[in-house]
Amino acid sequence: MSSQPKNLPTFAAICFSLLVAGTHLTKPSLASQVESLEWQLAGVRILVFSKTEGFRHWSIKAGKSLLARLADEHAFTVEFSEDSGDFTDKSLAQFDAIVFLNTTGDVLNLDQQAAMERYIRGGGGYVGVHAAADTERDGSWPWYIALVGAAFDGHPVLPSNVQEARLRVAGPVERSTTHFQQAFDFKDEWYDFSDLSTHIQPLLEIDRDSYWGSDHEGWGSISWQQEYDGGRSFYTAMGHRKQTFANKDFIAHLLGGIEYACARQGDQND
Repeated sequence: MSSQPKNLPTFAAICFSLLVAGTHLTKPSLASQVESLEWQLAGVRILVFSKTEGFRHWSIKAGKSLLARLADEHAFTVEFSEDSGDFTDKSLAQFDAIVFLNTTGDVLNLDQQAAMERYIRGGGGYVGVHAAADTERDGSWPWYIALVGAAFDGHPVLPSNVQEARLRVAGPVERSTTHFQQAFDFKDEWYDFSDLSTHIQPLLEIDRDSYWGSDHEGWGSISWQQEYDGGRSFYTAMGHRKQTFANKDFIAHLLGGIEYACARQGDQND
């Protein structure tokens, strides 16, 4: 009976190793998929508005830092403001999109609201991050609630306002969702909404049974986009935690939303 070296791999082990190696070659990691995406944002000008008249999120600083870095990396221009006086026809005309970064409360007066409406009707873009849905929601400016697509209506408190939940990609894959697994877990503060528009195109949905404290059950929209009143709007409820702005999947989600708001996706397909 012939002997066999102890460390010689079996035929089955060799086949398995080749299969695994082939899988790694043909299916790149999520991180590499995100890094390989090319964004159509060169030359874009974005205003990032982060004024708060209610709760102020610690993550605003992280969001600003991220957007400044992304502007350098992708050759677009970003300006930061917490001055409502910048909402004039002349000032807003400089920008392809306005990002409401965790704004809260009543941040614009009537004249500034009117300038914002004219900007969107003229083809401008809007990006709302997290507490942007907790802005101008006292009922006096319903146009803005429709622009966002919904209004903040609460979030869990116990056992924590921040919890891990199950999310999934909703509807056709868009630039802001192409890098996500079909279903995945994510940790953040999860909103319940009121006045959810029937005109939005859902991008991500959350299983409200996968965490504690929601006033609703089952799956519900958590990120979406829409054409609205002559312009484009993208909103994501992600962005409460500063850690969110360091997450590669979220960063790609946000960049895709900015592309959409700037109407750059249509340019790509021409």
